[in-house]
Amino acid sequence: VHGTLHEGNSVVNVRDGGTVNGGSEVGIAVNGKATVNVEEGAAVTGITGIEVRAGELNVTGGTVTGGTGTPEYQAKDSGTTTKNAGIAVAQHGTQLPITVNVTGGKVTGGSALYIVNPQGNTDTTNPIIVNVSEEPVLNGTTVTADTRAVLNITGGTFYENPQDRLPEGYMVVVGEDEQGVTTYTVVPAVASVNGESYASFTAAAEARASNSDVITLLKDIEDAYTITAGDTLKVDKNGKALLTA
Repeated sequence: VHGTLHEGNSVVNVRDGGTVNGGSEVGIAVNGKATVNVEEGAAVTGITGIEVRAGELNVTGGTVTGGTGTPEYQAKDSGTTTKNAGIAVAQHGTQLPITVNVTGGKVTGGSALYIVNPQGNTDTTNPIIVNVSEEPVLNGTTVTADTRAVLNITGGTFYENPQDRLPEGYMVVVGEDEQGVTTYTVVPAVASVNGESYASFTAAAEARASNSDVITLLKDIEDAYTITAGDTLKVDKNGKALLTA
């Protein structure tokens, strides 16, 4: 998508069975005002899978794959600027707004999500917003080197712990992939005990050290928990609704 596109909104769809292979170049370069949609069954590869310098990117499925070396960038007035990233967000000198939504699929690279500012732009009029939610998999580091950008993580499975980047009300559940590699899945925190958050009421109840520990609700929840003989639950609803069976 050429960087001279400042008006209108061209749309590019990569759908089931669609393949884009940039080889030693960037797979898809979004340099101007456009919307690119990558859907389930699509495959985009390159030294950087997708570089967004303006416009909008929506990844709802498929695979986006960049090089696995150390991510890097170089300032350029035109063309692409990054290497070894799954998705790179690197605003063009035109300083047009950028929105990236990753809700599905798998993104892989030395940096799965690489947010940088190669041109040294300073204008904050046009926002740079990156949203990761629902169930994507991001295999690679997350780099946020552009301080103007807003990164919202409310879902997804990562191979680097994103805990320090999460908004209030979300937590990480540690697991493993099929190869036994540690993963970190972002989920809503629904209850807490002694300052520790849990993804279910049952998990919070089972984590109590004694019956005197208080379970504090963080969200409206519906869960099943069996109270055994001698067990006492102390719950601070915290203005939330609790339905148990």
